Amino acid sequence: MKQFVVRYALELLLCLVFICLFNVPKFAPVSLALTIVWILVAAIRKQLVFKPNYPAAGFVLLYGAYALGIVWTKDAELSRFYLENKLSFVIIPILFGFSKKSGFNFSIVLKGLILSILLAFFWGIAKGIPCYLHYQSFPWCFMKSHLSSTIHPTYMAAGAQMAIVSVFLLLKKKELNKKMAMSIITLLVVYTFLLMSLSGVLFFLLLSATYILFKIAQRKSRRFVVSMVIVLLAFFSGLFLFTPFLKKDIYEAEQNIQLFFSSQEEFVHHFPETPSSSQVRLVLWLASIEEIQEHPLGVGTGNVDYYLGGNLKEKGLNELATHNYNPHNQFLHTWLEIGVAGFFILISILVAGIRWGIKKKNIMAVILLANLTFNCLFESMLQQQSGIIFYPLLLMIIHIYVESEKKAHD
Repeated sequence: MKQFVVRYALELLLCLVFICLFNVPKFAPVSLALTIVWILVAAIRKQLVFKPNYPAAGFVLLYGAYALGIVWTKDAELSRFYLENKLSFVIIPILFGFSKKSGFNFSIVLKGLILSILLAFFWGIAKGIPCYLHYQSFPWCFMKSHLSSTIHPTYMAAGAQMAIVSVFLLLKKKELNKKMAMSIITLLVVYTFLLMSLSGVLFFLLLSATYILFKIAQRKSRRFVVSMVIVLLAFFSGLFLFTPFLKKDIYEAEQNIQLFFSSQEEFVHHFPETPSSSQVRLVLWLASIEEIQEHPLGVGTGNVDYYLGGNLKEKGLNELATHNYNPHNQFLHTWLEIGVAGFFILISILVAGIRWGIKKKNIMAVILLANLTFNCLFESMLQQQSGIIFYPLLLMIIHIYVESEKKAHD
């Protein structure tokens, strides 16, 4: 046991980071700090070979853009807090850009990621039981943020989806039997739907459809593939139409989008006192675009709330302004905060990361960056520690695995 812990200390520490990140987020920086201490000691002992990951290095440039944004900020104290919060953009790409001479056991980390998500799911269920006994309401006790109280449901759904990918990789490595793998996948799929993150559900469906079609294309004729596309589209359409909460969300979103594009003034004028999530997003996107048009070079690090709130107040949406919502779109958020340069750095990270994954033939890296890209359309995914740590860290873990495997075969 002692030899196992010593040999795979890095992998076990990375498991601890994921467990903390998804279950006790306040301890995630501490667990990450412990991992960094191990890396520094291993580097001194020359157990590591450092090689940069150029797509991940884009996060360092992104951090530089945030640091530059302090120059024209209206709140120096808040901007410093933002920079401290995003330090992982610098630390992770630089310190985790290495291969491990003794080999890297990727499977341990994959199991740690799966375990961390399952722990969060079971803890959410455990907390929901007394709630249900008191309120007799399944949606109130076992869905959305009630099921994921530690982090936002969209971040948890992203973790669950990468855990599903991890199960498939372990199955391919024959480190999980089919019955166990299917049981875990079923739990993770159920968790994804109960979290009720619309972007999370949509990405899962797109990922599932892509996987099924890929498998079909490997074995069947083109005509059969086209037929299956039609069947899958019909299936997913039926799922949206007859699953109550999805049907309601889709219907509300459709109605709001139609009204928004027919007349934005009318949309704002008839904005309800208790708006739906789609109504909030649309008005936030509108306000963000208007502010970007006025400030193409950005409003400064930490100033998004100030300018976005001012725009909403000008529209008479005082109640909405008090919530200090972010734009709920990382692309708009980045451009509004640090300008067009920051926006293009973000796009470059995503494109270069996906290209790197394809070049290295690593499907997990491709799915990870595709997941981030898709979720950035609906949430400001790189504004909370759950996203700031998770995406760069998992990308660099994949880098360590790829480079360590390469060293082993050289």
